[in-house]
Amino acid sequence: MNFKNTILQEILSTGIDKNEGRKLLGKFLFSGKDAFKLIQSLSMGEKCRVAFAKLAVSHINMLILDEPTNHMDILSKESIEKALKEYSGAIIFVSHDRYFINSIANRVFEIENQSIKIYEGNYKYYLERKEEDKKKEKLGDKYINIKDEIIKLECEMAFLSGKLKGRRIDIESEEEDVQRFFRIAEKLKECKIKINSN
Repeated sequence: MNFKNTILQEILSTGIDKNEGRKLLGKFLFSGKDAFKLIQSLSMGEKCRVAFAKLAVSHINMLILDEPTNHMDILSKESIEKALKEYSGAIIFVSHDRYFINSIANRVFEIENQSIKIYEGNYKYYLERKEEDKKKEKLGDKYINIKDEIIKLECEMAFLSGKLKGRRIDIESEEEDVQRFFRIAEKLKECKIKINSN
């Protein structure tokens, strides 16, 4: 960035015309007279927004970003998030901003003990999988057996629920199915407690 340029001059240096430049700056929260501020007078967050605006019109197909939301207020973060969601190339970034990660990431790479583990999904999915992995590790083979039992019991409950729902319940003739339903519900509860307490 040329610190002696105005924001608009800096954006126009990318080769876009003035109207497109003004529209682009509006997306990055620089409207009206703000476009004529000198780069050198901007805060770090504003300089970051200018840099992102320039990246938005560049024809590069991959961004590598280190803590992209540092030095930014909430509105700035939101404008950057929106721009990154519209970006058609690949983005590799490192961030401690969990909200930002969850909003932008569609794949999480975890680097630990000199190895990389890939999670296909956002940050929330990554956390859920990590929790699931801990349970698997702690319970070993029991984990798979309990999960299978949960699936079996849920299917059986769905079947019984449909069977009981479709007809008027005559307590005597349906009592066995009702009792079976409650036994399965209790077993299911026990299985879920086993999984979640470890």
